[in-house]
Amino acid sequence: MLNSFSLYELTLEKQTAHSWRLLASDLVSVCWPSDDYIYFSCLQYAAELIELDLFSDNDDLFNVFHLALQQLQNLSPEKYNLVLREYESALLYKAGYVLDFTEDVTGTPIVSENTYFFNGEFFKPQDASGSIMVKGNILLSIHSNDFTKESLYFYKKIHQKRIEQLSGKKLKTPNLYIRKNNDEK
Repeated sequence: MLNSFSLYELTLEKQTAHSWRLLASDLVSVCWPSDDYIYFSCLQYAAELIELDLFSDNDDLFNVFHLALQQLQNLSPEKYNLVLREYESALLYKAGYVLDFTEDVTGTPIVSENTYFFNGEFFKPQDASGSIMVKGNILLSIHSNDFTKESLYFYKKIHQKRIEQLSGKKLKTPNLYIRKNNDEK
């Protein structure tokens, strides 16, 4: 009979960045409580990101991945969204891709009342094809880490668009839509 074990009980010998990236999916597949599909989906998403070529050859990224897994393991599901947004942000930062939520592409400060369009690289004051439309107050909320459901939603959309644009790949992990019961919409 196989015994379950936690992430902390796993020991890895990291020989190269490539070797631990190959282990990410295997790690995820053995580290989740089998009855918690939300947790497992979060782990799958974390593994999908770390396996992108965009984040290759950087051992610091394994530490970011490992920290995200630990945080997911120790927090309630209500906190998963924030942990994943911080994880995306840390990966982008460590890989040298930082988003500035305080200025648009022209260097003009973001204005709370204005609408901006994110094309995967910059925030623009005018519409661009395929862009995410977001209000300035949401961008400033993200910058100040003052998160609401709406700002976390846009933080996710912005990060995923940035990651897909930089990696040239569409993310495969499906979004989760959870209802507490059948009566709630």
